[in-house]
Amino acid sequence: MNKHTLDVLIVMNEASKDGEAAIIESDEFLTAVPGLTQVELDDIVKELSLTECIRLRYHNGKDYCVIALPKGRLIVENDIRSKTNTPSLASFDPNQITIKTDYKKIGRHAFIGGFLGAFIASAIGIAIDIVLKFVL
Repeated sequence: MNKHTLDVLIVMNEASKDGEAAIIESDEFLTAVPGLTQVELDDIVKELSLTECIRLRYHNGKDYCVIALPKGRLIVENDIRSKTNTPSLASFDPNQITIKTDYKKIGRHAFIGGFLGAFIASAIGIAIDIVLKFVL
């Protein structure tokens, strides 16, 4: 994704907060992104729509009605994080986590679970025995 495309996507994400539709004039893009022409802007908006970074509701030549989609928000967020050197979830390595296992706690839970299971099974067996004595 080139610089102009990313800048246009940033403007769209700022305008379309919480996934709501936003109407943005083409002049806003042209002033926010220096060196951008109207033809390039149309191509960028088409590209962002095709790659499902935004949803383009309508375009009348002057205004764009867009909705920023989660994919586009993620691209902008990753760009911001890469500029600030903040680690993202994409760079998360689960092998770096150490997990301490408490075997006494596991043993206690297994004992209590086994005891309760046996107690419930015995209670069901006794209930069936009583019912069968009265029926037969």
